[in-house]
Amino acid sequence: MTPYRNQKLFSNHYLERLLPEEKEFEINEAELKEVYQKIRALWDKDRFSSLNESQLRKHFLDKVFEILGWTVDVEPPTLIGDGIKHPDYALFYSKNDLKVVQKTPKEKYFKHVACLAEAKRWERNLDKKIKSDPEDIQNPSLQMSHYLWLTEVKWGILTNGRYWRLYERETSKKIDIFYEIDLESLLENGKLENFRYFYLFFRKDAFPAFVEKVYQGSKDYAEAVGEELKKNIYESLRLLAHGFLEFPNNSLSQNDLKEIHDNSLIFLYRLLFILYAEYNQLLPLGENQIYTDSYSLDAIKKEIADKLDNKRPIATSTHGYWNCLKYLFEIINNGNKELDVPPYNGGLFDPKNHHFLEDYKVGDAYVAKVIDLLSRSKEKTFIDYSSLDIRHLGSIYEGLLEYKLRIAKEDLVPIKQKGREVYVSLKEAKKQGKKIDKNKVVYTGEVYLVTDKGERKATGSYYTPRYIVKYIIENTLGPLIDNIFKKAKLAKTIGVQPKHGYDPIEMIFDLKVLDPAMGSGHFLVEATDFLAKALIKALGASPKEVGEDEIRWARREIVERCIFGVDLNPLAVELAKLALWLRTMAKGKPLNFLDHHLKVGNSLIGAKLDKIQSLPLQKDSLEFFDTSNLTQDLAKAVKSYFIIQKEPAENVENIKNKAKTLNYINEMWLDKWKRIGNLWTSIHFGFECKPYCKICKLILEDKLPTYFKKKFLDPALEITDKKQFFHWELEFPEVFYDEFGRIRQNPGFDAVVGNPPYDVISEKEQQKEVKEDKNFFSSLSFYKPAIGSKLNFYRLFATLSLELLKKNGRHGFIVPLALLADKQAKPLRKFLLTKTHIEKIEAFPQKDDPFNRVFFEAKLSTCVYIVEKSTPTLFFIRVHPGKDILKGIIPLEIYPDQIEEFDSDNLSIPCYPGMTTKDFHLALKLIKVCKGNVLKNLAPSQQGEVNLTSHAEFLSYNPNGQIVLRGAHIDRYQFNEEPKQGTPVYLNIEKFLQAHSKNTKAYDYQYTRIGYQRGAAIDNWRRIIATIIEKGNFCSDTVNYIVNPKQLNLFAILAFLNSSLWEWRFRLTSTNNHVNAYEINGMPMPCISFVTPENERKRLLKEFKKMYYNFLKEGN
Repeated sequence: MTPYRNQKLFSNHYLERLLPEEKEFEINEAELKEVYQKIRALWDKDRFSSLNESQLRKHFLDKVFEILGWTVDVEPPTLIGDGIKHPDYALFYSKNDLKVVQKTPKEKYFKHVACLAEAKRWERNLDKKIKSDPEDIQNPSLQMSHYLWLTEVKWGILTNGRYWRLYERETSKKIDIFYEIDLESLLENGKLENFRYFYLFFRKDAFPAFVEKVYQGSKDYAEAVGEELKKNIYESLRLLAHGFLEFPNNSLSQNDLKEIHDNSLIFLYRLLFILYAEYNQLLPLGENQIYTDSYSLDAIKKEIADKLDNKRPIATSTHGYWNCLKYLFEIINNGNKELDVPPYNGGLFDPKNHHFLEDYKVGDAYVAKVIDLLSRSKEKTFIDYSSLDIRHLGSIYEGLLEYKLRIAKEDLVPIKQKGREVYVSLKEAKKQGKKIDKNKVVYTGEVYLVTDKGERKATGSYYTPRYIVKYIIENTLGPLIDNIFKKAKLAKTIGVQPKHGYDPIEMIFDLKVLDPAMGSGHFLVEATDFLAKALIKALGASPKEVGEDEIRWARREIVERCIFGVDLNPLAVELAKLALWLRTMAKGKPLNFLDHHLKVGNSLIGAKLDKIQSLPLQKDSLEFFDTSNLTQDLAKAVKSYFIIQKEPAENVENIKNKAKTLNYINEMWLDKWKRIGNLWTSIHFGFECKPYCKICKLILEDKLPTYFKKKFLDPALEITDKKQFFHWELEFPEVFYDEFGRIRQNPGFDAVVGNPPYDVISEKEQQKEVKEDKNFFSSLSFYKPAIGSKLNFYRLFATLSLELLKKNGRHGFIVPLALLADKQAKPLRKFLLTKTHIEKIEAFPQKDDPFNRVFFEAKLSTCVYIVEKSTPTLFFIRVHPGKDILKGIIPLEIYPDQIEEFDSDNLSIPCYPGMTTKDFHLALKLIKVCKGNVLKNLAPSQQGEVNLTSHAEFLSYNPNGQIVLRGAHIDRYQFNEEPKQGTPVYLNIEKFLQAHSKNTKAYDYQYTRIGYQRGAAIDNWRRIIATIIEKGNFCSDTVNYIVNPKQLNLFAILAFLNSSLWEWRFRLTSTNNHVNAYEINGMPMPCISFVTPENERKRLLKEFKKMYYNFLKEGN
């Protein structure tokens, strides 16, 4: 038993293994003994129990702080905040520090404080409010968190005399993250070695260097272990799959790979759950001897480690470990009183849900290797799962979701190809002269993992960094919570009773937060924590009390009432459930019921209930079926959903009742409407159903003949299963309808958050036919802002989110920076600017340095936006030089109508690092001076006439034609005859011209043109690089050009293109490495009048030259 209770503030691995090696650990024994004896001399717990808080401080705590070396200020300034007073102590390094700070202004006081401390009366519960104590009603842990955040002091001590806790500012938001010492136990057992763990962490000399060292060392350990686990989990999945295929009597083959993959992941989820639960005392490891020695995963992993370390053979044909784990899974699913294991139901361990794992086995050697990979580091030490954040574990496992299992038909090896790592045959790799890593060779018949695109490493899922998730959640949900407390305060002020709808607890319970592409549930876990903290604050002002630690109660209430998520991948949904279970688990309680709010489906494709009464895709359809019963069915469903929410989650019977109610809701009232919704939607995907209304009527009457079912419903069901249609109003009816089946006064979610997919919807990207998908999106009016020449998932998810949001609801996403200025995103930009209140945008253009971009593995510029579904008004944008959200960046203040003025053609939102509001106003002035005139009015740009892909038949690498100009040929005012980059490509001019008519751009080679590079990196020395191209040259599609301008000659336009002014203006809105024709077309062009007499023009030119040379000489 350790002498401390570490609640995730530090790594147990660090405290147990690394700390004893640190020099600070070797405290002089005489010093330690002296401190121990001094505090022991003060100890009188019988007396302490009779003292109030101020008396305990005076007679004990003040003196202990002095013994620990602190200089104490017992009257720090009062803080500004709702119901906040001031901490009991501000701790300083010396009396001189205190003297200095007492002379400083009040607002600067806490900048000089080393540590805060808050005292409570003897043995007062530190995790909940106490209704019977009107002087000290607030939850002390919440109080400490508020103090740390309001003062910006990093460390805080909370004590009731017996228990001493250390909190860190950032993690204190979670309420239950701290390091705790039971001082009574240490003083009364008399062991100096144990007392060391109190003195080490609470004395003055521990701050800040020592505690920071332990804190950072713990974070470094968790990060290093996480990176190692990423590799190990990948190998574990491959080994498990191989084990299933190789085990005698399984008789599995290549045809079973999908089922093997999915069930291997479920098996790995189970191991993760147990490893996490055992390390966090949620299973009775070390508390129940029988469980610990005979049934725990801890015992199994230690036995395996011993065998592997001593090179003792483990058979592949036996399944002893598999049986042990199966029995452990059964214990966890059903519970076992003798072993002190509660039933962790939830379905993850239920054999009925996973028949494959019941029917098939994996040999001991494979299971042993998998368990060892998951439980030990490369140094052969056991991984401390209590140090790993649930979100970190989610990222590790989420990476597996993109992989598919394959069996090698020949020897394969991964090689680099166009920046990707792909598998090729070993023979081909050798033929190409590639360096072969023998450890990565996959031999014929072996199992390997690969993405749909043939890549060895998955890159499509961008796991969102924690600080981005935190920012989105705080800025999306924060104002909702603030508004709740403002309403409650106002209601109290004017005498309105909480029961009349202004109880902040009930208002928080009514919030509905959605992630429509939830992945591993990262955003939902953060939202649960955020709302739970708000709930505890509301509880503090309420007469209500709870019987358990408030934070655990709050998380369990929030996760069932407020959290909603959807994902297309069933294994992602299971992973999100797992993450939320691990976050909300409470000892002795069942797992929360989540099936009513976390669901599998395609968020983007489904039916709207106001459309289903007639056949879709028919103009002026006059045939309808009666949907009047829908209101009654929705009313019954919504009432039953409220029953699910109000049913407690105290025991397994409660959870079973919730599951039964959900099944009843679907069977009795919703399934028939879902069948109609599936039928309606499937018609958009090539299914013909002319008697649609007749079939719908028969479905509702439950009189559908078998013939009709086979001809119409079954084919529609096949399409449904393939596309995973998701009908929002039927899946979450309580969000859109009231208990009378009527549309709510303000239907929809309060908040929609997340990180949607970024893929382009094309046959090439999706590797499947997508025409029908595109047609479906085009058929629904609310998707109109997402439609562009290239259809992208993030734009569809953004428009869907706004459609699902209630009025005044809030929405926060991280998306590609393309949203702010790319032409394809203009309709969405216009919608956001004119139909919503964009509150703030955080832009991250930097993408070339993987260590300083938001997504390490994705070369992508991104932005975070926060919007409210309300009237457009002033918004703010900050552009950051790297990945971090920097407070010091001064935001641009922009009104939506100024964007129209700034760039009426493309509605680009400026996003250049270092840009100021002054820059923006200067750009507006430039537009005004030019009277709205832009370059395309005089000299529009176009892409080079030779497309290197589609015109490949006219091209050759052999020098038997004319060289085609590439971007590398173009320099600023110069032409590079022999560019350093790229391979020369030659054009068969005769064939090329014969294939094109004379009125096409193929014949622009006959003119002198301006050419400019179509691609120049965002961080390049210049973005617009242009020169003259003499006639007779052909340009490839890596060159954009201007030919035959109106009014101005080419050289005048060239001067504008290469000017510093246009370079500056271009950078304001460029979001990628392309220099697109539409961006150059939009450059502001002065209206030049030629009515001025020639002599006057010459005079003005002479005067301008004189001014210019004077500037060069004098700098004036």
